[in-house]
Amino acid sequence: MIELPHPTSSTAEILKYALESLKAIFAFGYNYQKGGIILSDLVPADYRQKGIFVEGPDERLIKLAGVIDKLNAQFGQDKLRLASQMYNPDWPMKQQYLSPRYTTQWKDILVAH
Repeated sequence: MIELPHPTSSTAEILKYALESLKAIFAFGYNYQKGGIILSDLVPADYRQKGIFVEGPDERLIKLAGVIDKLNAQFGQDKLRLASQMYNPDWPMKQQYLSPRYTTQWKDILVAH
């Protein structure tokens, strides 16, 4: 388990820590099937508790994440991504058991008649 030193909404920063964690646990010779990330202790984006010995999040990365999110909302999901996300169009993620996304996708909202 890895703990971020401060709250962040930056995809780049979250990926940095995720890759560090993966490097720490990865072992050659095993056939890995799945991996996951659990996010806990989530706080609002405007929550900033300054630490004496810890630097806060990089504001440039947070702004970059916002720009990427806006462009993807305008032009379609994953049209713009970070290089460390290693996109491979020949490998589509299996999502046949995906639950409806009532809270994040307009097309999944239930309609009462």
